[in-house]
Amino acid sequence: MVINDNCQMEKTINGVKYYLPSNLTLEQKAIYVHIIDWKRKNITTERGMYKGHEYDAIFPNDTTIAYSGGYPFSISGDIRSVPS
Repeated sequence: MVINDNCQMEKTINGVKYYLPSNLTLEQKAIYVHIIDWKRKNITTERGMYKGHEYDAIFPNDTTIAYSGGYPFSISGDIRSVPS
C-alpha cells in the first residue's frame, strides 16, 4: 500500500477512530477502512509508523503473521528494502 508524503488525519467513522492519509478520495477511504478493519480483526490493532506518523493501514515493526501454509513470516523494517 502506498502512502504519499502527506500528513495523517484522525478520523472517526461509525464511532471508530482511524488514522488515515489526509488526501484520500471517498473510494480510497472506504478501501482503507475495510483493510484496517480486517487487519484489526485478524492480525493486530497496533498502528505502524511511516515518516514519523502513525497509520492504521501500516503493520508495526516486528509483526509476525501465520498464513495458511503454516509458516509464519515477520514484517520488520522498511518493506521496500526487502529484495524480491
